[in-house]
Amino acid sequence: MKRFIALILICLPICASAQLPELRALGTKHYLTNDVTVTHLEADMLKTILKEEADLITSIDVIASTNAAASSEIFDEATAIMGRYNIEPMIKTDSNEVSAIIYTIKAQGVVTDIIAIVKQAENGVVTVISGNIPEEKLNDYVQVAM
Repeated sequence: MKRFIALILICLPICASAQLPELRALGTKHYLTNDVTVTHLEADMLKTILKEEADLITSIDVIASTNAAASSEIFDEATAIMGRYNIEPMIKTDSNEVSAIIYTIKAQGVVTDIIAIVKQAENGVVTVISGNIPEEKLNDYVQVAM
Protein backbone atom coordinates (compact mmCIF):
# COMPACT_ATOMS: atom_id res chain seq x y z
CA MET A 1 0.00 0.00 0.00
CA LYS A 2 2.84 2.40 0.80
CA ARG A 3 4.35 1.83 -2.63
CA PHE A 4 0.99 2.51 -4.28
CA ILE A 5 0.53 5.78 -2.41
CA ALA A 6 4.12 6.79 -3.18
CA LEU A 7 3.57 6.08 -6.87
CA ILE A 8 0.41 8.21 -6.91
CA LEU A 9 2.21 11.06 -5.18
CA ILE A 10 5.07 10.81 -7.65
CA CYS A 11 2.69 10.83 -10.60
CA LEU A 12 0.55 13.76 -9.43
CA PRO A 13 3.07 16.54 -9.94
CA ILE A 14 4.02 15.03 -13.29
CA CYS A 15 0.86 14.94 -15.51
CA ALA A 16 -2.26 17.03 -17.28
CA SER A 17 -5.82 16.97 -19.55
CA ALA A 18 -5.33 14.62 -22.45
CA GLN A 19 -5.83 15.24 -26.11
CA LEU A 20 -7.59 11.89 -26.02
CA PRO A 21 -11.25 12.68 -25.25
CA GLU A 22 -11.87 9.03 -24.37
CA LEU A 23 -9.74 9.41 -21.22
CA ARG A 24 -11.90 12.29 -20.04
CA ALA A 25 -15.01 10.24 -20.93
CA LEU A 26 -13.60 7.42 -18.77
CA GLY A 27 -13.75 9.76 -15.76
CA THR A 28 -17.28 10.80 -16.64
CA LYS A 29 -18.35 7.16 -16.98
CA HIS A 30 -17.04 6.19 -13.53
CA TYR A 31 -17.87 9.45 -11.75
CA LEU A 32 -20.83 7.96 -9.85
CA THR A 33 -19.24 4.56 -9.18
CA ASN A 34 -18.78 3.74 -5.49
CA ASP A 35 -15.23 4.23 -4.22
CA VAL A 36 -14.14 6.13 -7.36
CA THR A 37 -12.94 9.73 -7.17
CA VAL A 38 -12.58 11.89 -10.28
CA THR A 39 -10.61 15.14 -10.03
CA HIS A 40 -9.85 17.81 -12.64
CA LEU A 41 -7.50 20.73 -11.95
CA GLU A 42 -7.09 23.61 -14.42
CA ALA A 43 -4.03 25.83 -14.87
CA ASP A 44 -5.39 28.60 -12.61
CA MET A 45 -5.77 26.19 -9.70
CA LEU A 46 -2.35 24.67 -10.35
CA LYS A 47 -0.54 28.02 -10.17
CA THR A 48 -0.99 28.10 -6.41
CA ILE A 49 0.47 24.58 -6.06
CA LEU A 50 3.16 24.52 -8.74
CA LYS A 51 5.23 27.66 -8.46
CA GLU A 52 8.06 27.05 -10.93
CA GLU A 53 6.34 24.77 -13.45
CA ALA A 54 2.97 26.53 -13.50
CA ASP A 55 3.45 27.65 -17.10
CA LEU A 56 4.37 24.11 -18.24
CA ILE A 57 1.24 22.30 -17.00
CA THR A 58 -2.25 23.24 -18.17
CA SER A 59 -4.33 20.63 -16.34
CA ILE A 60 -4.28 17.47 -14.26
CA ASP A 61 -6.97 14.80 -14.35
CA VAL A 62 -7.05 11.94 -11.84
CA ILE A 63 -9.38 8.94 -11.64
CA ALA A 64 -8.69 6.99 -8.43
CA SER A 65 -10.49 3.94 -7.09
CA THR A 66 -10.39 1.74 -4.01
CA ASN A 67 -12.98 -0.62 -5.49
CA ALA A 68 -11.26 -3.75 -6.92
CA ALA A 69 -13.77 -4.29 -9.75
CA ALA A 70 -13.79 -0.62 -10.76
CA SER A 71 -9.99 -0.40 -10.55
CA SER A 72 -9.57 -3.37 -12.90
CA GLU A 73 -12.16 -2.00 -15.30
CA ILE A 74 -10.62 1.48 -15.33
CA PHE A 75 -7.10 0.03 -15.81
CA ASP A 76 -8.25 -2.18 -18.68
CA GLU A 77 -10.26 0.58 -20.37
CA ALA A 78 -7.44 3.14 -20.08
CA THR A 79 -4.82 0.76 -21.51
CA ALA A 80 -7.23 -0.18 -24.32
CA ILE A 81 -7.68 3.51 -25.19
CA MET A 82 -3.91 3.97 -25.41
CA GLY A 83 -3.67 0.82 -27.55
CA ARG A 84 -6.30 2.08 -29.99
CA TYR A 85 -4.16 5.16 -30.59
CA ASN A 86 -0.99 3.03 -30.96
CA ILE A 87 0.77 4.98 -28.21
CA GLU A 88 3.79 3.07 -26.97
CA PRO A 89 4.47 3.07 -23.22
CA MET A 90 7.50 4.96 -21.94
CA ILE A 91 7.65 2.82 -18.79
CA LYS A 92 5.85 -0.45 -18.11
CA THR A 93 6.10 -2.64 -15.04
CA ASP A 94 4.00 -5.60 -14.06
CA SER A 95 4.59 -7.55 -10.86
CA ASN A 96 2.44 -9.51 -8.47
CA GLU A 97 1.95 -6.33 -6.43
CA VAL A 98 1.73 -3.46 -8.93
CA SER A 99 0.97 -2.94 -12.60
CA ALA A 100 2.02 0.49 -13.85
CA ILE A 101 2.27 2.00 -17.33
CA ILE A 102 3.37 5.54 -18.17
CA TYR A 103 2.72 6.94 -21.64
CA THR A 104 3.81 10.23 -23.17
CA ILE A 105 2.33 12.08 -26.12
CA LYS A 106 4.81 14.36 -27.88
CA ALA A 107 4.45 17.07 -30.50
CA GLN A 108 7.19 19.31 -31.90
CA GLY A 109 9.77 18.74 -29.18
CA VAL A 110 7.41 19.05 -26.22
CA VAL A 111 5.47 16.51 -24.21
CA THR A 112 1.80 17.48 -24.38
CA ASP A 113 0.47 14.68 -22.17
CA ILE A 114 1.79 12.25 -19.59
CA ILE A 115 -0.59 9.41 -18.79
CA ALA A 116 0.11 7.17 -15.79
CA ILE A 117 -2.07 4.08 -15.30
CA VAL A 118 -1.49 2.15 -12.06
CA LYS A 119 -3.23 -0.79 -10.40
CA GLN A 120 -2.38 -2.47 -7.10
CA ALA A 121 -4.72 -5.00 -5.52
CA GLU A 122 -8.05 -3.18 -5.15
CA ASN A 123 -6.56 0.28 -5.77
CA GLY A 124 -6.20 1.93 -9.16
CA VAL A 125 -5.41 5.35 -10.54
CA VAL A 126 -5.22 7.03 -13.93
CA THR A 127 -3.40 10.37 -13.93
CA VAL A 128 -3.30 12.58 -17.01
CA ILE A 129 -1.07 15.64 -17.00
CA SER A 130 -1.39 17.99 -19.95
CA GLY A 131 0.82 20.90 -20.85
CA ASN A 132 3.95 21.84 -22.75
CA ILE A 133 6.82 20.08 -21.03
CA PRO A 134 10.14 20.22 -22.94
CA GLU A 135 11.40 16.70 -23.72
CA GLU A 136 14.69 17.39 -21.96
CA LYS A 137 12.79 18.00 -18.68
CA LEU A 138 10.75 14.80 -18.94
CA ASN A 139 13.16 12.70 -16.86
CA ASP A 140 12.96 15.31 -14.11
CA TYR A 141 9.21 14.66 -13.87
CA VAL A 142 8.87 10.93 -14.48
CA GLN A 143 10.36 8.90 -11.65
CA VAL A 144 9.03 5.53 -10.58
CA ALA A 145 10.02 4.07 -7.21
CA MET A 146 9.22 0.38 -6.83
